Amino acid sequence: MTNTTVSRPGPQQRRRRRAHRALVVIAVIAVAVVVAVLAVGTHVVGRTVRYPDVFGPIPESSRPAPAPDGAQTYLLVGTDGGSPTRAFLGSPIAGRTIQVVRVAPDRASAQVIGISADSLAPVPGRGPGPLGSALVSGGPTGLVQAVEGLTGVRVDHFATVDFPGFRSLVDRFGGIDVGVAAPTTGGAPLVHLDGAQALAYLRVADEPGNEASRVAREQNVLRGLLTGAAHASPFALPGTIVDLSGSVGFDDSMGVWSILRLGTDIATMRGDTITFVTAPIAAAGAPGDQGRPTQLLAPSATDLFAALRDGRVGDWLAQNGPSQAVTAPR
Repeated sequence: MTNTTVSRPGPQQRRRRRAHRALVVIAVIAVAVVVAVLAVGTHVVGRTVRYPDVFGPIPESSRPAPAPDGAQTYLLVGTDGGSPTRAFLGSPIAGRTIQVVRVAPDRASAQVIGISADSLAPVPGRGPGPLGSALVSGGPTGLVQAVEGLTGVRVDHFATVDFPGFRSLVDRFGGIDVGVAAPTTGGAPLVHLDGAQALAYLRVADEPGNEASRVAREQNVLRGLLTGAAHASPFALPGTIVDLSGSVGFDDSMGVWSILRLGTDIATMRGDTITFVTAPIAAAGAPGDQGRPTQLLAPSATDLFAALRDGRVGDWLAQNGPSQAVTAPR
């Protein structure tokens, strides 16, 4: 009979087994995280409106060059119809403002230029006309062409945001703070608004002739939402992104990861890393769509758009005065 001696594992073998178990646990956690992210991402993309083939019809030769530093530029259209919509053609959605958002290559900062939808611009197939009319006549593709023709900035993605849909999000953050014009030159005091008040604040400026105020108010609400997201618990971020998904739309070139990454990047940016500026208006022109006067951009707007292309909006503000920044809409 042969006696078999089983030796106890030495210290090195025990360390290897513990390391193996640790790797297995890490692998399981990693898989769980990926599955969770994909589940959230699929839900997010499933809820967002998708705009098909926005850039395909535009000849590449007619477009501005991509940003040399790799920055991404988003054309963001604010809507007030209850939800983003694919049915832009013939829609009064053109009455809202338009924001051009440049996200820096490191995705840690952004620059936002608000442009009145009534700004005089080259409208594809129509010639000079209100910028917003390009959306009515040509859909997202037409608006991209008009914005690129006006600004010389290449648009990488098209997006929409429904401001009424943000009402519940404002309440989730416990309200937002917006700057309002002071009765004296003492500065811009902050006013705390809940979701219903924030929506009313946006709609006050919807009358013709209030374009500068409309752009500023939308940017103030965006700033308040971003500040609220930055102060929210990190554990609330997935839920926040899911809530946002029902109020936004993207061109179909953005997939699950792109949308989630953008939402996370924007939500975690500090307030002082996002610069909001309105394109300066020189004067009102002739009546345009629906009797609204077209807005003639000031000559300094050309320099502003050039600064946006190069990520130098801060330099433009330093030269043109801080009053151009959105801080205290009336």
